Amino acid sequence: YFAPQLLFEMEIHGGDQHASGITFPGVGPWVVIGHNDRSSWTATAGGSDNVDAVVEKLCEPGGAEPTIESMHYMHDGECKPMTYPAKATPNTVPRTVHGPVTDRGTVDGAPVAVSRQRLNRGWEAVAAVSFRKLNVGEVESADQFDDVMADTSWSFNWSYADAHDIAWVHSGWYPVRKSGASFDFPVWGTGEWDWPTERDGSPMILPLEQRPHDINPPQGYLVSWNN
Repeated sequence: YFAPQLLFEMEIHGGDQHASGITFPGVGPWVVIGHNDRSSWTATAGGSDNVDAVVEKLCEPGGAEPTIESMHYMHDGECKPMTYPAKATPNTVPRTVHGPVTDRGTVDGAPVAVSRQRLNRGWEAVAAVSFRKLNVGEVESADQFDDVMADTSWSFNWSYADAHDIAWVHSGWYPVRKSGASFDFPVWGTGEWDWPTERDGSPMILPLEQRPHDINPPQGYLVSWNN
């Protein structure tokens, strides 16, 4: 795909780690696709829907008429300011509570901004925990593989094989959306359409039981879209 190549081959031996395959920068010293001395695993892109377009109603804190360039928006009944990361540059886009502002426009003549809300933003590195478990041999069965890879925040199809079993699981963090929300169109960012949360305030994640996965299917094999 790339020059220089993004993926590169690696082999790791040391302590309790024995694995060979490929990896890419940013996921630590772990083999991402490969095998250890008991099992092998691979991946194809998933592409499932973990991003929502959220339409923010723009406002002005003093009550003045908002414009398409306004830097405040309505959420939970308050006119809140857009924010920037600590290390912002001139090219950094502002954020709302839902995510980066990617567009501006009008709805029925009223100025709005559009934010891109992605459930795993800032949590991509969580996947390194799953790769470590694969590399050190902590995954000893297809059932364990499904559980471990289901915890990764990326949208991928993961396939597994050992001497006894084959398995496939669709990984990723996908939000549980409010009843009545469209899967194809934006939602308002005023608060009533925000993703439901757990008791600690974190968004509810679609559990493995409600995502595609399989172990030892009756036909005796598993196929994916590009193999």
